[in-house]
This record gives sequence, structure tokens and C-alpha cells, in this order.
Amino acid sequence: MNNRSLILFLAATVALVPARAGAQEGHEHAGHSHEPGEKTRAAADKGANAIAYYTCSMHNSVRATQPGKCPICSMDLTPVYQKELDTGVIPMSAERRKLVGIRLQEVTRGPLRLNFRSPGVVAYDENGLRDISLRSGAWVEKLYASATGAAVKRGEPLFEIYSPDLYSVQHEYLLALGQAKSASLSGARAGMLAAAATRNLELWGMDQEQITELALSGNAVGRAKVLSPLDGFILEKNAVEGGFLMMGERVLRLAPLDRVFVEAAIYESELPYARADLPVEVRWKGPEGEMTAAGKVAAVLPAVREETRTATLRIVLDNPGTRLRPGQTTEVVWKVELGDKLLVPAAAVIFSGTSRLVFVEADAGHLQIRRIRTGARAGESYEVLEGLEEGAEVVASGTFLVAAESRLRSAAAVWGGEE
Repeated sequence: MNNRSLILFLAATVALVPARAGAQEGHEHAGHSHEPGEKTRAAADKGANAIAYYTCSMHNSVRATQPGKCPICSMDLTPVYQKELDTGVIPMSAERRKLVGIRLQEVTRGPLRLNFRSPGVVAYDENGLRDISLRSGAWVEKLYASATGAAVKRGEPLFEIYSPDLYSVQHEYLLALGQAKSASLSGARAGMLAAAATRNLELWGMDQEQITELALSGNAVGRAKVLSPLDGFILEKNAVEGGFLMMGERVLRLAPLDRVFVEAAIYESELPYARADLPVEVRWKGPEGEMTAAGKVAAVLPAVREETRTATLRIVLDNPGTRLRPGQTTEVVWKVELGDKLLVPAAAVIFSGTSRLVFVEADAGHLQIRRIRTGARAGESYEVLEGLEEGAEVVASGTFLVAAESRLRSAAAVWGGEE
């Protein structure tokens, strides 16, 4: 090849290189025009099934960016997917369940009975309180009921009084008897006067025995013994021997103990279950050990104590032999039947702020956290109001170990405290 031919060949070769390069560059640009769509699809797939990290099924604190062996137990690391973090579904193999003692229990429907135990205190029956007062001013000449708390019997003298007004009433009675005997009045008129005079003496507290004694003696003395109208105890005493009592002034307040109140303190949260006529059992310590008595709630008192946030159940009990004394402590046991309800084991429920959470069997190898709404608790069961269906299997043993793993593997939103 001569020099002229060589120069022409080299020029043609140099001219071809940019053209091929341009063609190749054009081809590459054409290929890049589809890359954004492919990346979007790839990102979507990756988001759904992306591996967030690798961990050991036995040691959840181990986290690695690549598969390998656990540095603690040398087991193969398992992937934790982003989906698990977002939904709260966690893998739980049969071997691991057995190792940590996980036990599943079925959500069932059955009768729900609430059992309550409330502290109680014995009090006087307010309906039976009796005040002893006078119809007119008088002096206390003798005081038999001498101390607060002393026992009194029906018909026994409480105190003896002297009063000029009583003397006049006694004298009028004797005159009426004398007129009836002398026949100075008609029989009907005399009988009316005698009955009125007798009534006046009774209003002063004189019983038939004292009135008969007055009639036999024929002498007005202005004195009388005031007798107890009931069996009970002196609750309040406002008199001493030799003292003067004004008309209407309360001398004694008596409290019977044949019936007593038992006032039980219940929590504010228990108020929806309390009602009148509810059967209860009252328990207390007696001379021969624990004693019991059946009763009913007479009233649910309307006030709630601010300092304790408790209300009061009032029970009325017959009290033969004064087995119960005011101020004595008791225990009141009461039950409420709520009928058939959907029940979940109490051990399965986890409290997280205001949320109630359980772990349910998602499939053979996975557990899923689920938020539920609970009602009343009875023993070892909670009433389920929302979030579970009958027959669902929940983790009832090892719950907190599963919860600890779920907190490591789940997003914060799953464990949020708000409903």
C-alpha cells in the first residue's frame, strides 16, 4: 500500500469510531428510558417483602444486616421482614414455643359471674332509735341508766323524776276516780274523765303498774319512774341525778340491737353492679371462729366519699343475742350474674396505656398482636366487647415473653397506648 492509500484508510477508521460510539450511547439512553418504571416496581416489591434485619430465634437482641450465625448460640440467623414490623406478626416456631412455655387457649362463651368482697362496719339501726324526753320540766331524783353504752331492758326504770306538773296530773286522776265512785257524775261522764286522767299519766311515762299503785295509795306524790320502751343500749345520755330537765329536752337516746345496719364500702367502679335487694353474705369473727349471716342490700347510699372514692351498701340484719355490736368490722360478700359473655383468659391480656392487647394464632408458624376492648373481669377471665371472635386461639402462657419479642420486632404504632 502506498502512502496515499494508508492515509485514506486511517481517515475512514477515525470517522467510524465516533459514529459507533454515538450509536452505542444512543442505545444506552434508549435502555435508560424504561428504568424508572422498573425501579418503582422493584421498590414496591422490596417494601412488601424487604428484610429489615437478621436475628436469632433464640436471642432477639442479635441484629445483623447479613445472614450468618448467631454469635451467642451459633444458630442460623433468620430474617425479619418489614411486614412483620408494620403489622405485628412475628414468627414463632413450635420448638421456640415449647422452649419458652407458650400455651394457647381458646376464646369461649360462657356465664360471667362477678364476685365482690367489701369491708363492712356494724352500725345502729337508725329506724329503731328512740329518744326519751319529758312533757314538762322536772327534776331527776334517781338515775338508773347511768352510763352511755349500758344495756337496758324493756320495762326497766331509766330514771325517776319529780315535777309539780306531774303532781297536778296525779291529783286530777285521783279526783276523777273519786267522782266515779261517788256517782256524782253519770257513768259515761265519769268514765271519760277517768280515761282522760289515765292518759295524762301515761304521757308522763307511768305504766299501768304505777297507775294502779297510785290509785291504791290515793296520794299524789309528783313522782314517777320513766321506763325503757325497748331492749337496747344507751346511745346518748343528757342527765345527771339532781339535774333539772326542761320540757321537750332529750334525756336519753336508746338504740335497739335486735336489728343492726351493716355498712359496706364499695369502690366507685363497682357501683354499676350494686342495687337494692341484692343478696349478700356477712362474715365476721365470733367467739367460736368465723360466723356468717345472710341478708339483702336495703339501700345503695347516694354519696361517694371524696377521700376514698367509695360508696356505701347498707344491709339490715336481724341480730339475735346481740351477736353483732356497733363498730364491729365485717366482710360483705356479694355476687352479680351477667349472663353468657365472650370470655378471654385474663393471663392473655396485655395492658399498654389505654389499649388492651392479645396475641392470636395467625397460622402454624406466626402469632399476631391484636387490639381488643374488654369489659368486666371475673376471676381469671375478661369479658370481650370487641376485637375477638369465639374459637380464636390466644397466647395464655408466656405472654410477656411474646410481648417482649413483639416490641423488638414491631413498629411503635402497634403498641400505641391510645385507642
